[in-house]
Amino acid sequence: MTRFTFAAFAAAALVFAQPASGIAQQMDGGGYVVYVPSHDQATELPDGRLRTSDALKGVVIADDPENPFHLMSQDCAGTGLATADGMPIRTAGYCAGRDGEGNMWWLAYWNDAEGGTWTILGGTGTFEGMEGGGTTQVVAMGDDGRFTIRWEGSWTMGAMDD
Repeated sequence: MTRFTFAAFAAAALVFAQPASGIAQQMDGGGYVVYVPSHDQATELPDGRLRTSDALKGVVIADDPENPFHLMSQDCAGTGLATADGMPIRTAGYCAGRDGEGNMWWLAYWNDAEGGTWTILGGTGTFEGMEGGGTTQVVAMGDDGRFTIRWEGSWTMGAMDD
């Protein structure tokens, strides 16, 4: 797996805390996501650069273990552009997270060789109405394709009805 693949998903991680019912709550935080690639493909473009198509499975690890997203699963898919030798230029994609009760949330990410940004797209149940985003940075890359990112961000959990 190329460095480009790692950067492609650098913005894929979030951890959110659950607000009290009926109250929108501003939050911020950080944590890590450990990813394992489930698909990695590179296609050479006419100008010699590479187009990548990637899929990852991840586990979100919150700095605060009391956070309800701690140890949630995450699935990501993205496409990117890399130099002929595999160095990342730019990537974009999305991730979906799921908690043990079946609540889901989605995010979009954009990355370059220096790091990435993410934006919340929405969610269901506990995560309905949430908005926000942040930044990411790759902190470890394994020879077997696994990698770890560090994320930071802020978000608002939407007001929920009882």
